[in-house]
Amino acid sequence: LYHRGLSTATLYVTNGAIVADFENGGVFSVNDRLATVNEINVGTGLAVGTNETAPLPGVIRLQQRTSAIGTPPAGTADLYILMRNNRQELYIKFDDGSGFTVAQSAA
Repeated sequence: LYHRGLSTATLYVTNGAIVADFENGGVFSVNDRLATVNEINVGTGLAVGTNETAPLPGVIRLQQRTSAIGTPPAGTADLYILMRNNRQELYIKFDDGSGFTVAQSAA
């Protein structure tokens, strides 16, 4: 594993968390949530909600929602795929409860 400016790291799992221990002192841990104050560079595709199929580099793959979601927390918005009238829709929902379709499939 490599992180810009931190050299290489050893990966291991402890107490249910994935830990990257970098050679020059940095430590990065992932438990139930990924959090960082730095940018995240993804060298391949990014899968959200599924690991069934690996997306190609530069692709963000979203798994379709199967149930309704509530209103997102203040200061945020949710972007997701939903099925409506037998069409997939890329939908955004805002913290005031409003939302709209960004794009939809042809059939």
